[in-house]
Formats: sequence, structure tokens, C-alpha cells
Amino acid sequence: MHNCGSTGCAPLETIYDDYWLMNNENGIRLRKIQDHLTGSGRGYILFGLWSVLKSFMLMTMDREMAQQMIEYSNTENISEGFMMVCMVMSFLLLSIVVMSVHFGIGLGAVRYSKGKRKKTSYLFFAVVALIINVMFLALYIILPAKLNAPLSDTSIASFLMDLTVSFILFDIICSTVRIKRLRKE
Repeated sequence: MHNCGSTGCAPLETIYDDYWLMNNENGIRLRKIQDHLTGSGRGYILFGLWSVLKSFMLMTMDREMAQQMIEYSNTENISEGFMMVCMVMSFLLLSIVVMSVHFGIGLGAVRYSKGKRKKTSYLFFAVVALIINVMFLALYIILPAKLNAPLSDTSIASFLMDLTVSFILFDIICSTVRIKRLRKE
């Protein structure tokens, strides 16, 4: 039996399933968690863009740091121009890797939340990224204490940004697991 309306024919079973998802307690909870996962996936993509932009600004605005890097790695046989080209190429390669990871995890989460993707391979990368991020968060606390150096404003801001990224990754992981469980019910 089909229900033919202005949008075309759909089997009644599909309409019933959609109605169940919209009005059942588990369906409502599922939609709410899917919205969380969509928002977290998009947020993680935006933080990837922010990471690349922040690195670019540091590289171009902080000439002293760039000069120190060139002097540190400079030998008599290599020109400063070549070193600068190598730094820019390394930055571009690293930016591509960072954006690939952020887009992979973020788009995977968004697609899974919308039901367009069945595999959760992005979840493995999200767990690895969370572990790495938490390790770097610990460095914000350990390094200044060992060096007896006060935290700068930029260090505090970076710590808060990385903490937010950790919460987003944690939300992606938890929301994916919860969606998996609810879809099985």
C-alpha cells in the first residue's frame, strides 16, 4: 500500500517509520543527539580552519620567530631564501594534513548524524585526536612550571581553545556511540 501525495509515492511502512522517529521518545532523543553530532562536526571543521589561520598569522606576523628558525637550521651551504621556501612548503604540507584530519572527522560526524554514512571510521581518528589533544593540554601546565615562566595571554587563550576542541572531540565520540545504540533499538 502506498501513500501518494504531492511529493510522490512512499510506502506506508516508511511513513510509519518516519512518524515513529518524529514522535517516539527514543526518536526525539535520537534527533537531539544527531543535532549535537552535527554541531560538533561542524565546530571541529571550523577549529581546523582556525588552527591553520593561527599558524599562518604566527608565521607571517612574528618575523623574529621565523628569523630564529632560519638561523637555527641554517648552515653555510644553504641560503636564507631557500630556507624560507622550505618553511613555507612545510607549513603548507602541515596545513593540508591538519585540514584533512579536521575535515575527515568533522564531515564524517555530520554525514553519520544525517544517516548518509553507515561507517564510523572517523571515530578512530577522533579518539586519536582527542588523546593527542589532551597530551598537549598537559604541556600547557607542565612546561611553564618546569621553566618557571608565567603563562602569557596567548598561551591561556590557546589553552582554552584546545580545551574546547577536546570537548568537541569528546562530544563527537559520545554522540556517535549513543546514536549507534539508539539506532539499534
